[in-house]
Amino acid sequence: MSPMNSVSREIKEETDLEICDVEFVLVQDCIHSKEFYRDAHFILLNYTCRCAGGPRVTLNEEAREFRWVKPKEALAMPLNQPTRRLLLAVAQKSAA
Repeated sequence: MSPMNSVSREIKEETDLEICDVEFVLVQDCIHSKEFYRDAHFILLNYTCRCAGGPRVTLNEEAREFRWVKPKEALAMPLNQPTRRLLLAVAQKSAA
């Protein structure tokens, strides 16, 4: 299965959103991070995408809430370090 199909399937499963324009951003290696719900070694493959239709979100049982914000607003929030790194990488890519 291609990364595009895998990302699309995951987003659909967790939010019920249809997406397009999937782009790989970076890979992150998180070893025993206290920011995660369990002590483990995570390899995070980070992508960006756009909504292909209306941005109506229906969360599955894995999430509690969501909020649409601009990247600058997100960076002002108390984020875990991998999420912050992803947002900074996307901002740097956009500025280039």
